[in-house]
Amino acid sequence: MGRLVNEKGLHVLLNAIPQILSTFNNVKFVIAGKGPCLNNLIELSQKLNIMNRVYFTGFVSEEVLLKLYKCSDIAVFPSTYEPFGIVALEGMVAGIPVVVSDTGGLKEIVNHKEDGMKFYSGNSDSLADCLLELLSDDSLSNKIRNVALQKVHKLYNWDNISERILNEYKYVISKYKG
Repeated sequence: MGRLVNEKGLHVLLNAIPQILSTFNNVKFVIAGKGPCLNNLIELSQKLNIMNRVYFTGFVSEEVLLKLYKCSDIAVFPSTYEPFGIVALEGMVAGIPVVVSDTGGLKEIVNHKEDGMKFYSGNSDSLADCLLELLSDDSLSNKIRNVALQKVHKLYNWDNISERILNEYKYVISKYKG
C-alpha cells in the first residue's frame, strides 16, 4: 500500500509469489497504490504468470484502505529502504500480522516471530519463507497479531509519545544547564 516506486520492494514480493502459490494456490495479493513502477510490476506479474492472483487497485481512499486491512490475513512491507516504518504500525493496529524487510525503521519496530516477521531485505526466498510460515501456522499468526496489538497500544500511543518527547527535552535542558 502506497507509492509504487522501486524502493518499496514490490518486485521482491512478486518474485516470492510463485513459491507461495506452489503451496497455497488460493492466496490473493492486493497491491494498492500508484506510481511510476506500476507498468513494470504488471509486466513482471505477467512474466511470472501470477496475474490471476495479483490485484493492482490503484490509489485507494483511507476508508477503502482500512477495509483492505480488515479483510487481509497478512500485511507485507517489502521495502528495500524505509526510514520510519509507520506502515508496519498501521498493519499492527489493523490487527493483522505484518511481514517486513529488515531495513531502516521497519527493523526497529518489528521483533521477528514476536510481533511480526522480518525477512532479509531484497531476498524473495526469505520473504516467501516468512509468508509460508504464517500461512501454515495459525497459532503463530494469532500470537503475532495479539502481541503486536498490545505493543502498539502500549508504546505508540500519543500519551506515551508525548511523555517520551517531554523527557528528552528535560534531559537536553538539564545537560545544557549542567
